[in-house]
Amino acid sequence: MTVLCSALIGILMSAYGLLFPDAFARMLGASPELLQGVKDYLQPLHCVALIYILNCTMQVIIRADYNPKLVMCAAVCGNATNILFDWLFVSVFQWGLFGAAAATALGPCVAMSIWIFHYLLKKNTFKFTKSFWDLSLFQRIIKNGAGTFILELSLGCVVIFFNIVLLDVSGQDAVAVFAIISNIAYVGKGIFNGISQAAQPMLSVNYGARKIKRVQATLRTALICALIFSLGCYLLILIFPRPIIGFFINSSDAGLIDHGVWAARIYFISFVFTAVNTVLMYYFQSVESIKVTTMIALMRGLIFILLGLAVFPKFLGELGVWLTITFAEATTLLITLPIRRRLDRMLVSESIE
Repeated sequence: MTVLCSALIGILMSAYGLLFPDAFARMLGASPELLQGVKDYLQPLHCVALIYILNCTMQVIIRADYNPKLVMCAAVCGNATNILFDWLFVSVFQWGLFGAAAATALGPCVAMSIWIFHYLLKKNTFKFTKSFWDLSLFQRIIKNGAGTFILELSLGCVVIFFNIVLLDVSGQDAVAVFAIISNIAYVGKGIFNGISQAAQPMLSVNYGARKIKRVQATLRTALICALIFSLGCYLLILIFPRPIIGFFINSSDAGLIDHGVWAARIYFISFVFTAVNTVLMYYFQSVESIKVTTMIALMRGLIFILLGLAVFPKFLGELGVWLTITFAEATTLLITLPIRRRLDRMLVSESIE
């Protein structure tokens, strides 16, 4: 049911993008000047939307089907393909935006071709069945995935909000700095997501078996790992800020590098809170606490960010913008921790161990 729903979404996205490329590009915010470039970039992606979405779906299913090594192998090969062909298509063949998108499109195709071996070699314990439709199960899937959906959707909105506020309080240099910081943060958050997604099958399987001690042990391990990585990332920002920021900026632009160093040291205070919130969100999702998962996604992904951007810059200027993520993540964590303790007590009472 999950694979079929994912496939239908992919087919609809491909069809709409290929049949109405101008409308799709404008929907994403393309101006008349950028329209052709956006269409060039989107064309290869429209062709593989089905594979891209199935790739994300199968990654979760195969990991939960006791084959995380294959998932890691496929992800590494897919991303390596993307990097290699980015260089080949853009730098060697000079295909521009179309080449960059074509390289991006090849990545999930390679990953999918590797994941097929999970079934060809009969490593799977999950099997496809002819009779699968269950409305109540479908509703559980939609409700339980709502939190992650909201968080992913809000990421794009947050970029727009930050750009608008930074342009207002500081100007274009601040927007350029935010672009750099958000790219660095994306890598760090990817580590937290990786830890959380690795823990998720163990959390959900043991929760289903009502082995709550194992659930709590897995959660503790994931939280410790995420905290260690978050502190390590922040120490790197504190100790080597200029090389990290300078990697994205022309070395002759010392003023912009200084601006980026100052902003990064403030922005990345949030990483500790982000690490814990990410793990806890996947934990609540694994034990089907749907309302809590959705609440966390809304608070850290939208509500507190909008509140911070509305209030802090008025009193602190640009500093207030960089503190907004820390405010959103820390406030969410303060609200979430008591809920987690209450849920833990309830689960322990239901445990068979």
